[in-house]
Amino acid sequence: MLRLWPSFSPNTLWVTFAADGLAIVQQTRGFNKRITDQQFIKTRHTEKHPAESPNWQLLVNQLDGYLSSASLNKNTQMNVILSSDYVRYIMLPAQQVAMNSAEKSAYVNAVFREIYGAAANDWYIKYHSAAPHQNTPAAAVDKQLLASLEHLAGKYQLKLNTVQPYLMAAFNALNHSIHKANGYLVLLENTKLLLIYCQQGVCQQLQTVTVNQDWQTALKNALNRELLLNEQLNTADKNLFIYAPAQKNTSLNAIDGWHVQRIGHANKAKLEAPFYMLESVL
Repeated sequence: MLRLWPSFSPNTLWVTFAADGLAIVQQTRGFNKRITDQQFIKTRHTEKHPAESPNWQLLVNQLDGYLSSASLNKNTQMNVILSSDYVRYIMLPAQQVAMNSAEKSAYVNAVFREIYGAAANDWYIKYHSAAPHQNTPAAAVDKQLLASLEHLAGKYQLKLNTVQPYLMAAFNALNHSIHKANGYLVLLENTKLLLIYCQQGVCQQLQTVTVNQDWQTALKNALNRELLLNEQLNTADKNLFIYAPAQKNTSLNAIDGWHVQRIGHANKAKLEAPFYMLESVL
């Protein structure tokens, strides 16, 4: 999702935009990939932009500072992953009438404007090309954020390869773990919890929950609300597939009526907590 253009280079720079800062990893490409550098740059919040209101411009400025002093080869490939603090999501219900790409694009844009108002005119909107009988997930990112990343890539002679939400990077990488199961995929971010209802492994519903330190209580409360809203939820759907790479040492609490299962990547390199959003792609 949100791929800008393909390119090739011998090195890759991975950057994550999270609520608390930038996680940056330099990696060689090829069969023997290795990490050559990794840094976490904590966000310098201001009174105008407090911690509870993440501002992407602060992170762009910090990325600019990093790139100005980094020893990067010309045409290094840069990939950016955005936490849900910088992305808006909607789930479009299955349509009874077939639409071509232009009609569906207009429909998706109209739904975003209906929900968010005129602000949606300033967003770059991308949707999954789902079959007509399936629900369609869509995501929106500030156009100025993308323009700023393109500007930095040009300034430092990098190749901006992808800009994508963490949700998409993680969901695609975890597809083998849930396969065609029914239930809820839970993605834990720094300040957000994504609750994705799947049927036969296909995303049907999506909700974003703001969390504080006690994310397991937030998850339990979200599931209780889900039960109230979805009275037809049966026992076969009460599976929880929890992906929380930053909380690998935390025991999962049992939740009455739910089968709780931790999922992850057995053969991935171990990364410290600030770099958790890169586990699925490295």
